Amino acid sequence: GQGEQCLYYARCSVTMRWSELEVPGARPPSRFGASMAALDQFSEGILFLADGSTKQIEQNAVLQTSDIDDLYVFQLHDPFFKHCAATGKGLTQAIAGRTTTFNVACTDILGEPANGAQFRVTIAPGPTCEGCPSVFPPVTGIGEGLYECAYVPIIYGEYVVTIKVGRGGEDFQDMIGGDPGAKVSNVQADILQAAQGNNGVKEFVLQVSAGPTSRRTSSAQGQAVTLSTAGLTSTFMINSVDAFQNLRPG
Repeated sequence: GQGEQCLYYARCSVTMRWSELEVPGARPPSRFGASMAALDQFSEGILFLADGSTKQIEQNAVLQTSDIDDLYVFQLHDPFFKHCAATGKGLTQAIAGRTTTFNVACTDILGEPANGAQFRVTIAPGPTCEGCPSVFPPVTGIGEGLYECAYVPIIYGEYVVTIKVGRGGEDFQDMIGGDPGAKVSNVQADILQAAQGNNGVKEFVLQVSAGPTSRRTSSAQGQAVTLSTAGLTSTFMINSVDAFQNLRPG
């Protein structure tokens, strides 16, 4: 792109605005004096720091001036999805065997709806859900900065839902929060308000309930199922479960 042409070959066809960025971790030597934020071929944020200084070297007993041609690269957190929030009852409630959904909305640093976000959704078993599986459902863009995540839980119990956004890989993704009871909206004011929901906690406790009782998987046990005596009380046990062997309440 034009940014790379300007950085690598000094062919700057447009006026470029330079900004100082605060970044975590190690910093380059002070001699690095110019930088540029650009997108690579995978649309991931990269910060290039170019060194245009010179140094004195001795060659054949003669001091000569040589350009320093170093390049220092930072991997940035994604600025294109500055504000995101999740909404929908699917963040906290689900029924085994049924498709459950929730939505995510994002705006960029200018407050405009942001498409093309990459998410990592993790539905992991909670502390009381022994043997429950972890699920990593995909997130699909539906336009205008809105996204939808659909999943089908199988085992009932308590889970924890976390959502991360960013295109720089898992180490550079940011966790986002939301409000299960908020409306779906791509307006930045609504997104900011929803992001403060769930008491500000960016993890959601998901309760998966058992599905409807299944006659195919439920069973009855006891002698009285097949044999009883007139005038005497007979008892038997009914094991009521759904199609995935989850115990029904009661």
